[in-house]
Amino acid sequence: MILAATADPAAADIAAAEAAVAVAITRARVRRLRDDLESVRAAGARLDHDTAWRARAAEGYRGGLARWRDGLTEAATRLETLDAELRHAAAWLEARSGMP
Repeated sequence: MILAATADPAAADIAAAEAAVAVAITRARVRRLRDDLESVRAAGARLDHDTAWRARAAEGYRGGLARWRDGLTEAATRLETLDAELRHAAAWLEARSGMP
């Protein structure tokens, strides 16, 4: 399908027509490849968006969980403090009344 200089005008016309067909087929394939590539790019963008959303959601969840755990630690500390105060109060009352 190479265009060659030829003395036969009919052969040159056939070669030009074959070249035009080959170019048209190639262009159609390139368009399909471009469309396929665009589909893959769009899928990648959706994946990027979904992954980012999940990462933000997970980050928010972990932050909330950390705050909840900090609250539990604070509650445990307050209970220990209260228990110590009650222990001291019980010891003081015991010492004051002379009862074990």
